[in-house]
Amino acid sequence: ANIGLDLLFILGFKMGVEGAAYATLIAQGISVVLCIIYIIKKHKFLIPSKSDFRFNFKLAGDMYATGVSMGLMISLVGIGTVIMQGAINIFGTDIIVAHTTARKISEIFMLPISVFGAASATFSSQNYGAGRIDRVKEGVKKATLITWGWSVIVIAATWLFTPFFAHLITGISDPEIVGTVEKYMKINTAFYFILGIVIVFRNALQGVGDKITPIASSIIELLGKFAVAMILAPRMGYFGIMISEPLVWAGMAVMLGIGFAANKTFRKENIPNTAEQM
Repeated sequence: ANIGLDLLFILGFKMGVEGAAYATLIAQGISVVLCIIYIIKKHKFLIPSKSDFRFNFKLAGDMYATGVSMGLMISLVGIGTVIMQGAINIFGTDIIVAHTTARKISEIFMLPISVFGAASATFSSQNYGAGRIDRVKEGVKKATLITWGWSVIVIAATWLFTPFFAHLITGISDPEIVGTVEKYMKINTAFYFILGIVIVFRNALQGVGDKITPIASSIIELLGKFAVAMILAPRMGYFGIMISEPLVWAGMAVMLGIGFAANKTFRKENIPNTAEQM
């Protein structure tokens, strides 16, 4: 719906940015209506009743703490991105174009990994609440393996089709810019195996209530990007930018691995009483 309305409002009605905004709002409105209809027809237990509107201080505290943890983590990632962009801007127009193109391609390839991370958070929290620690562990293991399988596909696609992707997304055909995009993608995607660990572990830890380790990993990400901007980029040029994310991911993976090993939840067996209550 969003794509179709974009084409209608921007190309058909010549509404420009305003048309894109209307298209997004209408598409989201359609999504909300469809979700409500589906809930009414298939999952009526999700419809709140009067008895649900009771304030639970402990539950509210847990939700606020989790929300602040996730919000702070996202904020740290955003700040790191701004710092990195500042470091990239010193290299001139061609590098900026190449980097922007590479990031667009990379974000598309990263999307399935992010989705499995979100699924890990949901799956881990549900089974943690049900006392099924074995399923939490199994879910983390399988989600990680799936992201590794996707990484193999991405690496192959990167080596074979990066020039095609670059032209398809941004229309560029300059050999020097495309060559920079290829180099960035080959370095970046080779470390998607580590990225898979980072995304799955971080979300799984949040799912079982660990609020500290994911934030600590985001702080490592922020400090790493700051170090790149201040140290690697001035000394190594754009190559320092290319290796920055893999280095940051490696540091985050170590932190999350330590947090995973130290988390008492993953050293427990099932909790039958909790599962029976659920």
